[in-house]
Parts: sequence; structure tokens; C-alpha cells
Amino acid sequence: MRPIPVALSMLLSALALAVAACSGNVPRQYDGVEDASNGPGGRAGAFSAERAWADLQWLISVGPRAVGTEGSEKARAYLEEQLEGMGLDVQRRPSEIRFDTEGMEVLTLVNLETEIPGENSDEIVLAAPYDSAYRESFQYLGVNDGASGAAVLLEIARVLAADPLPYSIRLLFLDGEAPLGRGSPEDREARFLGSTAAASQMESEREFRGLRLLVLLNRVSDADLRIARDRFSQRTYRDIFWETAADLGHGDVFEPSDRFEAPPGGHRSFIDHGMRRVVAIVDPILGAADVPDAAEFSEDDTLDHSSMQSLEVVGEVVLASLERICARLNKIDRFSEVPVPEELPAPEATADEAAAGPDEAASNSDAEDAGPDQAPSGSDAEEVETDDGGAAGGTP
Repeated sequence: MRPIPVALSMLLSALALAVAACSGNVPRQYDGVEDASNGPGGRAGAFSAERAWADLQWLISVGPRAVGTEGSEKARAYLEEQLEGMGLDVQRRPSEIRFDTEGMEVLTLVNLETEIPGENSDEIVLAAPYDSAYRESFQYLGVNDGASGAAVLLEIARVLAADPLPYSIRLLFLDGEAPLGRGSPEDREARFLGSTAAASQMESEREFRGLRLLVLLNRVSDADLRIARDRFSQRTYRDIFWETAADLGHGDVFEPSDRFEAPPGGHRSFIDHGMRRVVAIVDPILGAADVPDAAEFSEDDTLDHSSMQSLEVVGEVVLASLERICARLNKIDRFSEVPVPEELPAPEATADEAAAGPDEAASNSDAEDAGPDQAPSGSDAEEVETDDGGAAGGTP
């Protein structure tokens, strides 16, 4: 029997796949990553809910972690110890908080930052707060709001430190995200100070162009977990998280038919400073309450209302989604590296162009001649849509 030519073999294979796809017999592929509906594998399967739960318990064991407190420093030391134990170099990023109230002391918030290098130096940023709100009337521990995202992020760090992604991962543990609760009435409600400080630093150091995506985690331990479809999150990447969750069997937590919401969070600080490729993984409601934020920063935010399984769901979805996102970015980067054909001779001007004159003709080429700080990268150009009616913008 004569062998089938390679080209014909490829054509027949493509036709067979097309027929099978029409009949629904082919597992869905997503940017080179196979359907994960049979359960998590790889990095997602390596996520340990038990370790994340232990981290959560340790963080709340130090007591309140409001900015400038002893608990805050203890939590910081624990995070540093764990990250350095993975072989990571941790940097402290302090920022001073000055109050309008006369006689109030200056507080210093401290963000923690570290990086897990990948083959590509472009970065994906994973951020989570580790502080808790200041409350005078009771000891607020901030289990769901403040500690849960940090616990998941710490376990994700363990997985990725042992098995890095192709793109570098920057980890941000944010201080000063919860209300300060001190000073003037305006100062008492001040929040998202750590994310604002981090975003301002990145903007001033012109780092946004090397950041492919920022993912913020908070309020992810609720026993009645439901992640909001944040309308300010970048649409393409947000959808990857939701599709991945469905493939893993977690569509009840990442509900694709939920209405769009705008939960408060530090991700908005980065959007305000010009970082548009952002996704928020946030549950806006503690428990099954019908009113958003009904129990925000209240005595209800305790370990009894949290679940180890919720941490596991978020950890698995984030890790599996990051693998898919890296595959997508790799495709984009490979496409952008395709050699450009040699420049052809400029065509002769048409009658209309000749009549327009040199000034108008020059204005038509501004987009091509934009400098590196004006022209978005190939990925930026397609990755800025949100669900607020256009490109991501400032806080409403």
C-alpha cells in the first residue's frame, strides 16, 4: 500500500477533527491547553488547600493586622519567612501615611514584593492584601477580607516556585487596603492605600509596559463563595478565569450568567494609574446575604464563616487560568516576532493625497510614527476592553 502524502494526511486529519467537533466528540482546546473538565492537573493539582488553610489560621492568630500594629509586623514577618523559605528574595516597600487630624502619628504601611522568574522577563502580577481593618469596639481579625487572599497567594507562590510559569510572576502582598479607622472622619474611611502606593511606584518607574496582567485576590474564603463578574476587569482575561472554572467544575462559584458588578478593591487603584489589563477575583458579599457588604468589616468575618474548600477552588482556578493565559501570551508574542517583509518602494501619491498638501499627509502617518511610550504593544491593543462601556477607566 502506498503511503499517504504528508500534506494529504494533514488535510484528512483536519477534516476528521472538524467532523468530530461538529458532533461534539472532541475535547475543547484553549490556547494549547486541554480541557480540564476531568479535574485539575499540573500546577492546579499541586495546590494544597490544607497548607493555604494553615496559612490563613496563622495570619489571624497574630490578632488584628491594621497598619502600624504589632499584628501587622508579625504577619509581615511570617510572609517573609515563608517566601524566603521558597528561595525567593523579598523586598519591603514602605510608604508613610500622614493624617489630617492634628496630633496623629505618622503611620508606615509596608507592601511586600517578590518575583518568581520565568523564561520571559515580562511579568504577570498577583496581588492580595494581608492587613485588616482597624476597629475600636472589637478585635477585627479580617479572615475573609484581608487574610484569605494572602493565604491563597502564599500557596500559589509555593506551587510556582517549584514549577515556574513561562512568564515571570511578581507577587504583591499589600498593606493598608482596609479602612484605617483612625484620624478624621475622612482619614478613618481611607483604604486601598497599599495598592495606590504600588501602582504609583509602577507608573513612575514606567513598569506597566512590561506587565502583561495583574490579578487581585481578596475575600476568597467565604463558605458561601461567589466571585463577582467585575465589570472593570479586562474582558478577555476575565473570561479565561470563568471558562477555566467551568471546566474544573466550579461554575457555581464563578457563575457566568451573573450580572456584572463593581466590587471595591485594590485593582481599581492600578486601573486609575493606567494599568488596564487587570482582573479582580473578589467575593463582594460575606455569607449568603442579599445586600452587598452587609457584613463588611463586622464581627461576622470569622473562621467559622470561612471554608478550606473555597481556598482550594480559587487556588486551582487561578493556577489553571494562568497556564492558559501564558499560552495565549506566547501565541501573541510569537506572532509579533514574525519577520516583516523588506520595505517596498513608497507608492506614488494619489491625486487626492497630492492635493491634500504635506501637512495633512504627515498627520495621516502619526499612528505609525508614534514613539515607544505612545504606541501600545501588540497585546495591549487588543486587551483593554472592559464591560463599563469601553476601555478601562478610573473609579466611578
